[in-house]
Amino acid sequence: MADTIAAVVALGLGVGLSPIPLIAAIFMLFSQRASANGPSFLAGWVLGLSVASVSILIMEEALDQGATDKGSGDVSWIRLLAGTLV
Repeated sequence: MADTIAAVVALGLGVGLSPIPLIAAIFMLFSQRASANGPSFLAGWVLGLSVASVSILIMEEALDQGATDKGSGDVSWIRLLAGTLV
């Protein structure tokens, strides 16, 4: 479980430091409705990342229960797919 959390945190840092949310935040702050757009974007961004992270953790735990010591191939494919989508 600790390995899974460490992997998700590493992916989360990569997503959090990507330039796309920073560029979107700059554009929103200079818009006419910055006081409404900024918090709305932040709430949606955090909610979206939280839902994606929790769903990946749930799927990985469900698929990893019957795995042997060398790991499950299904989990590797889900990680690859999730990394590609994010």
